[in-house]
Amino acid sequence: MRKMRSGGSTVLFIVGGTFLVSGVAAAIGLGIATVTSGEPLLLLGVAGAALFALLGAVLLAMAWRTGVVLEADGIGWTPMIGRRRFIPWGVVQRVLVPGDTDPGSCVQLLLRDGRIEQVRALSKTKHGESNRRIATRGYLARGQRVIEAHQRWLAAAASHHQPRP
Repeated sequence: MRKMRSGGSTVLFIVGGTFLVSGVAAAIGLGIATVTSGEPLLLLGVAGAALFALLGAVLLAMAWRTGVVLEADGIGWTPMIGRRRFIPWGVVQRVLVPGDTDPGSCVQLLLRDGRIEQVRALSKTKHGESNRRIATRGYLARGQRVIEAHQRWLAAAASHHQPRP
């Protein structure tokens, strides 16, 4: 079961990694400068760089945590902040994947009781127009994988309920 990630999660990997590496490099450089120059005020820069690195580490952790896993019996996802969710395929009536111009910001599960569950870990990208078409293709492909997983479960459930001759 491989975890699927949204475009926003991928961006957080890049930004978080950049912040972490830059913060560590700056802290090391400022630490060396403080030692060689004997200027104690440079320690403020080390502290700032360390906070920058810490922010990068937090962004990386959030990106690492976020994602959707399609399982044989349902769909599980973890948002950036919050608890993991799991919905069994048996309570899902239909999977909705809003397109770029459709209302809705993420993949949605229409449940048999009429509620709609938002799978925010698979959300549409909010990039500028030039990047939106490329990002939307990835989002739609991941949404299609959710639809196909649900359809496979429905087909398997239907085959188990057919009477045998």
